[in-house]
Amino acid sequence: MHELKDTQNERDHRRIAIDRVGVRSLRYPIQVRDKAGTVQ
Repeated sequence: MHELKDTQNERDHRRIAIDRVGVRSLRYPIQVRDKAGTVQ
């Protein structure tokens, strides 16, 4: 098996400005059943 190089841990020498980072409007659609078996 080949090892992957850890590029995230290396320095970035491209000098590119970053305005914003993050995640917005992420949803995890789930269904929960109550004791009667009804989906909520």
